[in-house]
Amino acid sequence: MWNKSILRVLGAIFAVLLAASACGSDTATTNTGADADPDAVTDDTMSDEMSDDEMPEMSDEATDDHDDGHDDHGADTIDVDPNKPIPDIAVTLNETGVPGQFDLKIVLTDFTITPENVDGDPIDNEGHMHLLIDGEKVERFYDLERQVEVPEGEHLVEVELNANNHLAYSVDGVPIRAGMTVVGAGQADHDDDEEHSHGDDAMGSVEDGLNADDANVTLTAGLTGGRVSIEGDERVEVAVGDVVMIMVSADVDEEAHLHGYDILVDVTAGDSAMMLFTADTPGRFELEFEKSGVFIAELIVS
Repeated sequence: MWNKSILRVLGAIFAVLLAASACGSDTATTNTGADADPDAVTDDTMSDEMSDDEMPEMSDEATDDHDDGHDDHGADTIDVDPNKPIPDIAVTLNETGVPGQFDLKIVLTDFTITPENVDGDPIDNEGHMHLLIDGEKVERFYDLERQVEVPEGEHLVEVELNANNHLAYSVDGVPIRAGMTVVGAGQADHDDDEEHSHGDDAMGSVEDGLNADDANVTLTAGLTGGRVSIEGDERVEVAVGDVVMIMVSADVDEEAHLHGYDILVDVTAGDSAMMLFTADTPGRFELEFEKSGVFIAELIVS
């Protein structure tokens, strides 16, 4: 027969073992018991299963995206530096007496026209201007006074300030422009009474009564792989009354456009086209490949 003292000791040991077993069971079954949600995941479980490299990074990238979006309002604009004077522009348009023709005068504030830097990197508060009619770009130009041809009917004529790289200067994404709504009268048929004849032919555009031997200013340019090569200076200075011959070629089908004189010629890939005309209107006039928008040269008539 067992001694009562021995029985008490054995009972105490059994009680301790039973309690230890119960505690271990509770700890091990916190998320795996029969009543637990098998899909439930705690914060501790997520931390254990996801490595440091896999943890999402929110602060830096999200902040950068927000900051970048503040100044990137579109591919066609560049916000002015808020620490610089804000450029401003004012325009007036007056009828000249010629149907559809208006005198445009421009006043600029805190903006410098720099034709010598066109196609270069943006420099604060400098660049050139774009003429727009009803929101569509007509041409790039550099003069504060010029004549504008407006189609028949009511049209919005605007001038926009542009950086050297052709992006429109803007304030909070809104381009810096000024303009007026004018009514263009029907233009007369120029085929009979206009001094210039700009109709296209096999060679390009030749003014009536002129031939290549009459030219005392010649410009030759070509487009290859999207880049322009030119014989001579891309700023061509001529006198009023000079006969100008421009020869253009391209490795793709293109159109060459002399703005201001409104001479437009088709250029077939691998061939040349000619512009031959009298420079009778003073000012600065841009020559470009119209389809690609590539600048060729600037004609300066004085």
